[in-house]
Parts: sequence; C-alpha cells; structure tokens
Amino acid sequence: MDKSRITLEVIEKTIDRVLEDSLLSERVTVLWHAGEPLVLPISFYEEAFHLIRKKIPSNIMVIQNIQTNLTLLTQEWCDFFTKYNVDLGISLDGPKFLHDHNRVHRNGKGTYDQVLQGVELLKKNNIPLRIICVISKNSAMFPEEIHSFFHSIGASWVGFNIDEIEADNKVSSYSDSDDCDDIIYNFYTTIFERHKKEGRPFVIREIRDQYNRIKYAPLSNEDAVGSHLLQPFAIVTVSPKGDFSTFCPEMLNTNESELYGSLVLGNVFSNSFSEILKTEKFLKIHNDIKSGVELCKNTCEYFGACRGGAPGNKLGEKGSFAVSDTMFCKYTRKMPIEIVLTDVLESIHNIQRN
Repeated sequence: MDKSRITLEVIEKTIDRVLEDSLLSERVTVLWHAGEPLVLPISFYEEAFHLIRKKIPSNIMVIQNIQTNLTLLTQEWCDFFTKYNVDLGISLDGPKFLHDHNRVHRNGKGTYDQVLQGVELLKKNNIPLRIICVISKNSAMFPEEIHSFFHSIGASWVGFNIDEIEADNKVSSYSDSDDCDDIIYNFYTTIFERHKKEGRPFVIREIRDQYNRIKYAPLSNEDAVGSHLLQPFAIVTVSPKGDFSTFCPEMLNTNESELYGSLVLGNVFSNSFSEILKTEKFLKIHNDIKSGVELCKNTCEYFGACRGGAPGNKLGEKGSFAVSDTMFCKYTRKMPIEIVLTDVLESIHNIQRN
C-alpha cells in the first residue's frame, strides 16, 4: 500500500509551474482526492490553503474540493470545512447492504455505519451532502432502494459512476455479461421516473447533465468544443512526489501501457508544463486523443452532446486513445441522453397537443 503524502513543497512548486505557464482562468478548483484525504491533519490543509491563496492572484477565485469516505470525520473537520467553504464530495454507494458489499476496512468489516455517522454530523453542521455513488452490476439491480436511500438521508446532489474500466481498475462487474444493457437501462429509467414522481428532491448529475447537453448542443459537429478532459493542462494531476499528468485525472495512476508506456509526463521539480508539450510522449498521446475525438465525430450520433468521450476510459477499455465507442460512453452518455431526450420530446408533444 502506497502511504505517500503530498508535501507543501510539492504544492508550492505546482503553483509556481501553473503561474509561469499562465494556466489559470478566473477560477481554479483544487481537488484533494485519491486515497483518503482526511488522514492528513487539519493543520496541513490550513497551511496548504493559506499557501495556495497567497500565491494565486487575489482576482482569481479558488475553490477547495475534498473527496472523502467520511470514516475519519469529526466535528473539528466540519468546523474546518465551514470556515474555508470547502466543497465536499462523499463516497457512498447506497444503503448498507450495497455499500458494505465493496467498501470495507482492511479487516473486512463494512464502513457503512461510520459513514452514516459522518452523514449525520454533516447534516448537523448544515454541510450539503454531495455524493458519488459507484453503481456495480449488483447495485444496478436496486434502483428503487438507492433512490429512496438518498432521498431519506437528505442528499443534495448525487452522481452515479457506473463501475468503469480505467487506471488500475482493469475489470468491471459488467465486463463479461450479455444483459448489462438491459440492467443499466432499467436502472436509469427507474431512477428517472422515481425522481420525477417525487418532485426531484435532489440533483442527479446524470439527469441534469443530459438536459444541459441537449439544451446547449451545437448546431453541427463542427461547432462542438471538446470537454476539459480533452484539453492539455485544463486539468493538472500531481502525485505526492511531484509527478504530473494531464487530461483525465486517473491517467496518473495508470500502469504502463503497451502503446504509451508510463503516462507520467514529468515532475514539477524538473519540468515546466509548457516544455512537456514538445516531448515525443506528449505528442503521441495528444495526437491519438485527437484522432479518437475525430473518430467519435465521424461515427457517433451523440457527438454533439458528448464531444469526444473520456480518454482515460478509452485507454482502459481498448488500450489506445485513438478509438471511440466505449462501455463508458454507452452507459454514462448514450443511455442517459436517450432517456432524457425521450422525456423532452414527450413534453413538447404534450404541449403541442394541449
């Protein structure tokens, strides 16, 4: 188990590199994730937050985001989150019988009871419950129970991550099964209908995003602009030792691939981000990503909404960036878009009929 912890020196050098290459816009999000961020003391984050705010120009908004499993949450952490207006993401996979199926301590005991204690503590402190829920093939069989659960605990926002093949996760629970399409389609449709029936009690990312994708879809594929996952250094992912990569955050933790080798592009102590743009490795990766986007544009009717997919999933599923049509695309883009689009068209038809 890797117990490396990021240092203030790595953070400071990363900011220096970002500033020297003018990568900041009017707002920047600093996301603390991978492993469990709360294993570090509050004092570390206070120093880190002050360092980041001191070095980044005052006219740029800095958003601090921590993704946690809540097992180490205390009142002191809640006070810290409130003081610094931290955006909190919670890893919670639904009711106890589903969550404890995969999320366990090293002794094999499930973490659900601890997580729910943390949920109650967050509610006591009026901290919104923004949840990432991984949907395995097993949990996809229980859409009613999952929706009821998140409604019952007072979730404000829920994102469903279909069990993906990416980085070190080489196999999905959906990998070798012929009925996955029906299972996931039923999961989404049941969640969607239940959500409408109950007055949309919380935001569901997959529903909100698809409405936005339909609403803001370009008039033609040529007008479509790729997502931040496709833009060099729109996302910078840095390891505790200062190694960095870009595009999808998961790529930094991906084992060496047959086509590209290690996806570590450099180290903040040795390399600027701009010099990496000229290296053979980066050019190979970037050119293949662009080839994959072009393939999506020419072959996929959903391109106007998706705009090229996620490179990390393409690599994880097919071993190359220069591909299209992944399981990730099907289950996190195409199916939700179809369901939401059908609802939009039915609503238009009902308005016209009346």
